[in-house]
Amino acid sequence: MTSLMVSHPPFVFADDTMAYHTVRNMQDAEEFQRDMDNLVKWEKTWQMEFHPDKCEIIRITRKRNTVKYPYTLHGHLLNHVDVVKYLGVKISHDLPWNDHIDCVTSKANSTLGFVRRNIKVGNPQIKERAYKTLVRPILEYSSTVWDPTATKKIKSVQRRAARTTLNRYRRTSSVGAMLTELNWQLLAERRRIARLVMFYKIHYHLVAITMPLKSKMSLSPSTTENSLAYVIPASHVTVI
Repeated sequence: MTSLMVSHPPFVFADDTMAYHTVRNMQDAEEFQRDMDNLVKWEKTWQMEFHPDKCEIIRITRKRNTVKYPYTLHGHLLNHVDVVKYLGVKISHDLPWNDHIDCVTSKANSTLGFVRRNIKVGNPQIKERAYKTLVRPILEYSSTVWDPTATKKIKSVQRRAARTTLNRYRRTSSVGAMLTELNWQLLAERRRIARLVMFYKIHYHLVAITMPLKSKMSLSPSTTENSLAYVIPASHVTVI
């Protein structure tokens, strides 16, 4: 395949393509525009076609004053948005995950409603299997990206699912007791395990994610701490 001469190679998955660039000034913006011009040349070589009407620009930043540039593709002025959906995950310009969590919980609640309306049998095991097969995967999709955040909304779906599974809707019925009876693992715990599994894969190069060298903790020869220790990066943003 012909090499793509861009400053930052785009991410490509099936028919989804995402190009990115760090833009600090107008020169960076012009360089990014050249990248998109090169994408046009690449698609002509391989007889493919990007659809400008489906392409959007999002600025990932918390700064108020940003570099504004009229990016184009095929001469079409690209629309700037605050939220974009990429591979099923909604990404906001200032990186809170509220939009994604709202979308996920809405879809999961809708699917749970479908299960409740269409599975009329009283067997809790069948309802439990339907929840774990149809609803819970929606709640956990790409959780290693957005967790931990907005966990109350995610938790509420599983609590509704417990009521549906055991057919107990009285206000006096304890959902906590239902979860214990069902022996369902807490979603927060499942997400924590998923994060650990992903970290393991990154560390041992089992996935195509490179760990920054500065994330590794520098240990002196005399130290007794774990040689695999990593630095937890500081953050000025509170995660809720």
